[in-house]
Amino acid sequence: MAFAIRQEFTNTAVGNEAGVCEAAVCLWLKRIKDRVGAFNWGSSAADWLPTTQDANTLYNEFGGNQYLYTYQSYLQLRVYDAGKARAGDHQGLVPFTPCCHYSGDAIGRWEDVLDGMKKGDALLVALSGGVAVGHAIGVYRGTDYIFLFDPNVGLYRGNGWPGCCGCKRDDLEQVADHLAGFPWTSADYFGIHLRTV
Repeated sequence: MAFAIRQEFTNTAVGNEAGVCEAAVCLWLKRIKDRVGAFNWGSSAADWLPTTQDANTLYNEFGGNQYLYTYQSYLQLRVYDAGKARAGDHQGLVPFTPCCHYSGDAIGRWEDVLDGMKKGDALLVALSGGVAVGHAIGVYRGTDYIFLFDPNVGLYRGNGWPGCCGCKRDDLEQVADHLAGFPWTSADYFGIHLRTV
């Protein structure tokens, strides 16, 4: 299956137009984390999207400004598992909140970042320095597929590995092109191992 949209998402909520994207991505990652290992490394769980209302509720729950970014508090408290850290994990962002296993800025190097993801790895991407305050996107690489959740559009799915589903190549280049096409000057990624090796 070629890289294509699977499900649309409405990124608006009554009384809160900002912050819904980061909360929606965090809910999506939490769902995958809870099901990884039981259902095809989480690939089937990645086909699920939260509702806009659920995202708005989560955003309000973590709206106390205890962290610089709302999503960091949610990742740290609900998704991150320090026990799944691996040798070679690199923290490229400073200052750093302990909410992920590896991090960095992906501007100009999307293909390398995606290619470095292992089966069961997820990214929360924080885009900034563009036409708005910021935006959040999620990426998950499962056994067969790679998923990209852009709350401004919806959920995309493509082949995650060469040979998957009879295909001769993966769709990482298309995912990288999609991410590189956003009008932002900074793209911090927070990588999480949702599965042990």
